Amino acid sequence: TTKIKRQPATQLTEERISALKSIGFSFESPRKRTWNKRFDELSHYRALHSDCLVPLHYETIPGLGIWVRNQRTQYRNILSGKGSSHLTPERI
Repeated sequence: TTKIKRQPATQLTEERISALKSIGFSFESPRKRTWNKRFDELSHYRALHSDCLVPLHYETIPGLGIWVRNQRTQYRNILSGKGSSHLTPERI
């Protein structure tokens, strides 16, 4: 088999950080960005409806109801010690 030689990592200088930011690059992980977006959508829903009981197929914000269900499932997993969860103490 052929081994692939890894190149050494280049240093991320302030200049490179500025260049990346200038084109809208986000250093936040896509998973965290998605979670934060859904959290903001849920906050908006709560402001309108005074609860977080999002219908599973809420047409106004597609996918929000499924995301809320998944958060509840992950929380139950944490409480029961079963399975893994992407929920962190900061998110709870």
